[in-house]
Amino acid sequence: MPIRVGFAIVGVALLLPIFPAPVVWILILLLLLGIIAVGRHAFVAILDGMIASTSDDSRSREKGADADRASSIDSPAG
Repeated sequence: MPIRVGFAIVGVALLLPIFPAPVVWILILLLLLGIIAVGRHAFVAILDGMIASTSDDSRSREKGADADRASSIDSPAG
């Protein structure tokens, strides 16, 4: 099993304190059934897309924060 799928299962398991245990176990089973249904390669591709989209969001937030810092440094205190 690829490491990323393991991370996905651990991520779902981390929801245990938030949601009742049966709900989380159903989510884990659906995740595993999804791996079987669409095939491992397709499922990993979906996970890669999800990981890429979240990292793109964080990069854009970092760029925005850098731009805010740069504009505050460039502007004279007044």
